[in-house]
Order: sequence, then structure tokens, then C-alpha cells
Amino acid sequence: FGGNNGVSDKSVPLYRIAPEMLETGISAYILFENAGLCKTRGEARRLISQGGGYLNDQKISVFDQTVSAKDLTGDGLLLRAGKKRYMKVVLDVVKK
Repeated sequence: FGGNNGVSDKSVPLYRIAPEMLETGISAYILFENAGLCKTRGEARRLISQGGGYLNDQKISVFDQTVSAKDLTGDGLLLRAGKKRYMKVVLDVVKK
């Protein structure tokens, strides 16, 4: 990943998302819950509202911020909950 957060690509778990979800956009708190970084949407809203949610090493300012394809960097997105819980979100592309 870009940046110097000290996390290697190999140590970060992957969450695959359908490309259509990012084309239309998805709320950050829903993405955090779907990716397994939070157990409930309420927990995800609280985490982000209290300043603990990050997208590509940038703090998410509002819990319902839309995450879309424009946020992709390289081969995916990097979500972070707190200081040490990471999840890499990649597009689930079906190869034909």
C-alpha cells in the first residue's frame, strides 16, 4: 500500500466486493460492517463518528460518507478500524 503505516500487503485480510457496489457507492459504515471490521452497523457508525475509521489512511469524517470506485488506489481500498485492525477491499472480478 502507499504510505508508511508499517503494514505489509500479505498480513492484511481481504474482503471481496462486487464492482457494482462501488459503481453506485456504499456508505462507509455499511462497508465496515460488511467487511467484518465491526459486528453491527451501529458499532461501525460509532467507530467512524469517534474518529476511528480510515479509508486509504485518510480519516473518514462522517459515518455515511460514500465510498465509490473513485476511492480505489492500485488494486483496492484499505480500511482501518482503530490503530491495528485492517482490511483490504478488492473487486471480485469474475474471469471468463
